[in-house]
Amino acid sequence: MADLDFHQKRVLLQGKGSKARTVPLWDSTLTFVRTYLKSERRVPQFADRDFLFINQRRRRLTRFGLFLLCRHYLTRARAKAPTLEHKKMHPVHLWRYTTASHLLLAGVDITIVQEWLGHVSIDTTCHYKVIPVDVKREALEKFYLFAHSSQAATAAGIDWSLYPDLLAYLESL
Repeated sequence: MADLDFHQKRVLLQGKGSKARTVPLWDSTLTFVRTYLKSERRVPQFADRDFLFINQRRRRLTRFGLFLLCRHYLTRARAKAPTLEHKKMHPVHLWRYTTASHLLLAGVDITIVQEWLGHVSIDTTCHYKVIPVDVKREALEKFYLFAHSSQAATAAGIDWSLYPDLLAYLESL
């Protein structure tokens, strides 16, 4: 509970290897947490009173407990969406991966995402930089030659006069 700062709208997260990082919270997240604390949170056992999330046994929610909950809901999602059935997904890591991917697609600098995830090496964060096909297509459409690549093929072949810059470059080689 001490790691949650409503005034500064942030939380201190403890990761693997005792790595700590501070992340911002949306107003909607803070509203959810306030509601949870007022009316939804179970009364914890004395030893776990300082933990935010409490399980059905009134103990702190552990990483393993969160894993089990996420696995349960991932199983339910797979039952409703057959396309997920054969995909290899870690129930908890999926949240990190999705968040990191969306931050990168939104144009957030990769070093900020690295800090957010608590990665020591930028190389680890680069694994999250998967670009969707629609974004690749949009980039391709900005490329000069793409606009002309759909011209109908003729018996004579490509009309190279449409590409004077490319011809000049090839002749310079």
